[in-house]
Amino acid sequence: MPIVLELTLLAGLFTLPSAAYSPAQAEMCVPAEVDGNLSPDGRLGESLPRERLENGRRLLEEGKPDRAVAELECVVRLLPGDAETRDLLGSAYLGAGRWPEAVEQYEQSLLLEPRNERVRLGIARVFLDAGLADEADQALATAAAMFSASPLPQYNQFYFSLAEIYADAGRVGNARDAMEAAIAREGPIDPVIMYKRLGDFLTHLLELDAAHEAYARALTIASDHLPARLARAALYLAEGRLDEALAEYQQALRLDPDAAEASSGAAEVHFRANRLVEAVTEARRAVALAPESPGPHYVLGRALQFAGRGEEGRRELNEYRRLQDSVLAEDHREREIHAYQSDAIARFYQGNAATAIAVLGNAISEYPEVPDLRFSLGLVLSQSGRHAEAVETYLKLLDLSPEAADRIHGHLARELRLAGDLEASERHRMMAGGADSAAPSANLPVR
Repeated sequence: MPIVLELTLLAGLFTLPSAAYSPAQAEMCVPAEVDGNLSPDGRLGESLPRERLENGRRLLEEGKPDRAVAELECVVRLLPGDAETRDLLGSAYLGAGRWPEAVEQYEQSLLLEPRNERVRLGIARVFLDAGLADEADQALATAAAMFSASPLPQYNQFYFSLAEIYADAGRVGNARDAMEAAIAREGPIDPVIMYKRLGDFLTHLLELDAAHEAYARALTIASDHLPARLARAALYLAEGRLDEALAEYQQALRLDPDAAEASSGAAEVHFRANRLVEAVTEARRAVALAPESPGPHYVLGRALQFAGRGEEGRRELNEYRRLQDSVLAEDHREREIHAYQSDAIARFYQGNAATAIAVLGNAISEYPEVPDLRFSLGLVLSQSGRHAEAVETYLKLLDLSPEAADRIHGHLARELRLAGDLEASERHRMMAGGADSAAPSANLPVR
C-alpha cells in the first residue's frame, strides 16, 4: 500500500475525530474525586486537564495502557488542539493493541505539530506491529530524512524489527539492508545480535565473504556468543573448510558442553573426513542431548551405514524421517497461519474490513484451536463496529484459552459496553480485575 506521510497516511480508512471543543463532552470527564478542581459555578478548573494528562502519562509508563486510554480520551476532549495529548493517546492505543485508533491520534498530532519525530516513529511502530514491512520501511525512511541528526534509540530497535519482518517474509535482501541501518544507529539492540543476524542474511544471499566478516565482528565483540560461533562453524562446513569448522564446533562445546547443535556439527565434520568412529560417537552424544531434533539422527544414521552397521543406520534414518515430517508439518502450519493473518491485516488497512473478517473466518475454520486467530478476529470486528459479533468471538475464546481468561473478560467488558449492555459489561469488567481491555498488539503482528 503506497503511503504519503505528509498527513495522508491511510487516507479514507479512518474518520478522524473533530478538533472542536465540546463543553458537554468536557463535563463528562470530571470524576467525583476531583470536585476541588471545579470553579464556584461548577465548571472545570484550569488545573484538571494537565493533572489528568500527567496521570495518563504515569499510567502509560507503568504499563497500564488501557487505563491510560480512559484518562487520555478525556483529556483530548478537554484539550482537542493539544499535540502532546494526542501523541500520548496514540501511544496508549498502540500499547493496548488498538492500532487503527493509534494512527488516528498520531495523524491528528501531526496536523497540529508536523515536525514531531516521536509521532512519526509511532506510526512506523503501528506498521511494524501489524507486520506491514514496506509501509514501516517508508515511514522510517521519511522520519530519518526529516531528522537526519537524530540520536533517538528507537530507530535502532525499529530497523532491527523491520529486518526480522522482511526475513520472515523471505525478502532477505531487504532484511540485510534494514539490519545494516539498525547497526548504523545507537540503540538498545545488542550489536552482537545484529551482526550475527546480518551474517545469517548475507549467508542466505551467498555473500559469503561479507557473512564471515559479520560473524567475525560479532565474535570480536563477544567471543563467548554461542549462536555466532555456531553460525560461523556452519558456514565453514558449507564451504568444505572442515578443519576450521571443527575448531569452531569444539570452541562452541567448550562454551556449552550440552550444545547439541555443536555435537551434531562436529559429527558431520568427522563423517565428511571419513572418521567414522568419531562421527558415530559425536552423533550419539548429539542424539542424547536432543532426541527430538532430526539432524543428529540423520548424521548418526549415515555414519552407521558407512561403518557397515546397516540395520542400526536404517533405524536412525527412519527416526530422522519421522521427526522431519513432524517439523515440516508444523512449519507448514505456522506459515499458513502467518499468511492468513498477514492477508487479513493488510486488507483491513486497505479499508476492506469485510474481506479481512472473511479471511480470518476461513483461518479459524482451518485452525480452530489457534487462539491468536480469534483474538485478531475480535479486534477487527470491534474496529468495524460489529461489537455483538466481537462478543461472540471472545466468548468462544474463554473455553479455548482459559489461561487468558482475565484478558478475555477485559475484551468482553469493552465490547459489551460499546454494544450497550452495561450490566454485562460491568460483570466482565469485575472478572477481569476491574478494567476493560483491548486486544494486545502481540496478537496482530504477522511475524
